[in-house]
Amino acid sequence: MHKSEAPHHNIAETESAALRPGGRAPPIRPSPVPPAFWAFARSPRTDDNEDDSDRPGTLLPLNAGPDALRWGPADGRPLGEAGGGGGAAQPVGVAVAPNGIALVTDCGGRGVRALDVDGHQGAALRRAQAAGAGLGAGACAGVAVSSRGYLVVLAKPRSRCVSAHARDGRRLFCLQLGWRRPFGVAFTARGRVAVSDCCESGTLSVLTVDWTSGGVLHLQRIRGLRRPSFLACGEDGAIAVSTRGSVHLYDGAGTLVWKSGPDRGVFRPAGVAFDSERNVVVADRGSGRVVVLLGRDGGLLRCVVRGLAGPQGLALSPSGVLVIADREAEALITHAYQPVHTPPQPPAFIH
Repeated sequence: MHKSEAPHHNIAETESAALRPGGRAPPIRPSPVPPAFWAFARSPRTDDNEDDSDRPGTLLPLNAGPDALRWGPADGRPLGEAGGGGGAAQPVGVAVAPNGIALVTDCGGRGVRALDVDGHQGAALRRAQAAGAGLGAGACAGVAVSSRGYLVVLAKPRSRCVSAHARDGRRLFCLQLGWRRPFGVAFTARGRVAVSDCCESGTLSVLTVDWTSGGVLHLQRIRGLRRPSFLACGEDGAIAVSTRGSVHLYDGAGTLVWKSGPDRGVFRPAGVAFDSERNVVVADRGSGRVVVLLGRDGGLLRCVVRGLAGPQGLALSPSGVLVIADREAEALITHAYQPVHTPPQPPAFIH
């Protein structure tokens, strides 16, 4: 096994090996999966041209009425739990599949829910499917969906592992690479998996995974991060990660591009996402806001949502819906999002 050290805040560790999760034999290759649990009909959006993203506190609820969507449709049940109901939900992680279905984790241990963001419908695995889904064993934090929607990965801090699932919810295998508190997960544009280890001297790992066997073919690590939590990956290979008190942006080589904190209006960052302009959307627990940071330098561009109780994860749907998990409010909040065009570099002025 070869390891190489690089300067702090660059990729500090590279490992190439056929690592097997937990030292166990590779699992049996799963049979072809049935249609995904989020593959149900959805209504086309009719408000594509509406832009209320700059109106303070404006919310676009998933259901009719003035309130944000509360946990659970009338007949829905959380994934991985046979009966549903009971206890307050604590939404944390959010990921949106290519067809607009949001997967939301619950740190209270109630599993994962699937919600049709664009079609304003709610859904979850029914009891017969949930029994074998394997998603509800232990509280989940981060969640990510592959670019084509075939794979789902979940971070499980209490179990100290990241579990990989087929799109019908069946668990394929678990990854255990010495993480103490794996929290955030994201897929890179090249199909790798980024994982944050949320401890005082935490790491950001980028894994190349053999999805057939569960082996880790290549591992890169950035060390020395202070409680890294939520992650997002850009189409250009960039990775945004929330740490205690700041947001870091790394390029595809693992080099720190910028760090943005209280001096730029970000106090307790949580969920992060990239918009189509490669700017970074950040949920800030310290101010109860969602703000947008310039991708080129981390400067504060604008505020898109105010008045949140305790925002955690967030994600952007392909049709431009911002989905926010507000743990303190026990609610999911959606918001129409319109990116602002920003040139890669500030315009040059002629004096």
